[in-house]
Amino acid sequence: DTAARIARYISEELFKITMTDQSPAIAFPLARGNPVLNNVGQEDLKFWREDNFVSGKDFKKPCSGNIRSLVDSGGVGGLIYSPMVEILMGNGRAVLSQMMIAEKYDQEPIANLILQNILDYLSSAPVPSKAAGLLSQDNFFEQKLNSLGVRYENIAKKLDSADFSKYSSLLIHKDTSELLKNESKIKKYL
Repeated sequence: DTAARIARYISEELFKITMTDQSPAIAFPLARGNPVLNNVGQEDLKFWREDNFVSGKDFKKPCSGNIRSLVDSGGVGGLIYSPMVEILMGNGRAVLSQMMIAEKYDQEPIANLILQNILDYLSSAPVPSKAAGLLSQDNFFEQKLNSLGVRYENIAKKLDSADFSKYSSLLIHKDTSELLKNESKIKKYL
């Protein structure tokens, strides 16, 4: 499906991190000092409401470079997967999450906290505050961003003409088919 293709493109082509088929019901907060995990305890990342899953298609746990695992999950080989990673790039940073924080926003209170923590962390960079550029065609997700007071402009339908220098960051969510058409422009921005 298109959403899976785009997620795989973002992780594997832009950031060189491998997605897997691992979808755990239990995960473990690893980077406890990272603001993304503020007020998130060990028990909070287990058996989320509805179907018990906390994430889907976790990343293969990074072991080198500028990528660090924030949350771990395991399988037959041990704790070899990560549903959430942080990537440090020049003066910036990105948090890639396979955790079901958007899908379970209304069902799982900890999902709200983690999403808010991520947005707070990414907006705390010591640069002048600009709106984020949003690449999403999911109205529900936009409503959630609005309810959290996130400043953004949805550029999904005008990505080819968007000036990325106007945005503090890019928020990429689910089915953004325009992303594939603008690969070189996005790589240049990152």
